[in-house]
Amino acid sequence: MGQTVTVGDRRMTVENPRIRKAVVTTGMAHTRVVTHAGQFVVVDVLINGAQPDVRAGNLDLWSSVDEHILSDSDPLSSLVGESAAYAFTFPARRHDRAAIVHRTDGAESGADVYWNLPAPHRERLTFEPKFTVSSFRVPKHNGQRALELTVANEGKRDGTFRARVSLKGFSGGSIVEFPVPAGESRTYTGSPGDILLYLENQGGGTLTVQYPADGGLTSVERTVQLSRTATGSNT
Repeated sequence: MGQTVTVGDRRMTVENPRIRKAVVTTGMAHTRVVTHAGQFVVVDVLINGAQPDVRAGNLDLWSSVDEHILSDSDPLSSLVGESAAYAFTFPARRHDRAAIVHRTDGAESGADVYWNLPAPHRERLTFEPKFTVSSFRVPKHNGQRALELTVANEGKRDGTFRARVSLKGFSGGSIVEFPVPAGESRTYTGSPGDILLYLENQGGGTLTVQYPADGGLTSVERTVQLSRTATGSNT
């Protein structure tokens, strides 16, 4: 991992690996949180020393575990705040070898190029954070509405909680992210994006927090009035 390799007329570098349970992308219509049954390996990809000006699927890069290339591991691009980053899916289990591989069409066997994950990153792939929203309120702080989320991490490693907050009836949404150590809880208090402004202008509404859970996304909702926060439901 980190080496620069000449592939055809391009110099390709794959570097700076990091393990994530979920990633944030711009999506087709709005910013979204993406997760899957395993975890993501996010890496920076450089072509001739610069950010690639190509779609992720045109890089011919794939996930590989224990010498097997995962055919359904097309990388995700357009990660928010990370211009050269691509996210690759990996199973959340122990691997003797895990790598990002460049497949060379039509070349002889053994011509594929591998960027191997270091042992500490393979270890992090084995253990996942497991997030649960234990409290969701929209109280007033100093006269202003604020989102208050308490999140528990019941998993086996530290992780960053990433969630999308949206208001029913509005197409947009805002992202909340903050670290939660394994076996502990953390509380976020803030005003993400313009969601709470829309809530105030509408005189209330239903807020949804969508976040990663086992195998996909789950959500928790709260219906908020101007003067109080009513009961909600988990879905």
